[in-house]
Amino acid sequence: MTRLSEQLAPGLQNAFPESIFLIKPHSSVSDDATNDFDAIVQSLVDEREEARAEGDYDRADAIREKLDDLGIVVMDDDGDTTWRREEA
Repeated sequence: MTRLSEQLAPGLQNAFPESIFLIKPHSSVSDDATNDFDAIVQSLVDEREEARAEGDYDRADAIREKLDDLGIVVMDDDGDTTWRREEA
């Protein structure tokens, strides 16, 4: 079985910590962990926006897929990207 980190677009494997691949959506976590998770998600969203701006749509799609795996819904509207947690 191939690990998700190995399936990402070339160069994206090291874009964020390996621990992101261990996060499970809708986990029960403390406020500090939630803040850390939110910061990681925002970092991924920012990285995705940068990839889109550079025309690197493979990398942008890989990041969006990982966010989706984490239960994060990414919304693009008039050049603005927002996100929310998928409702359980």
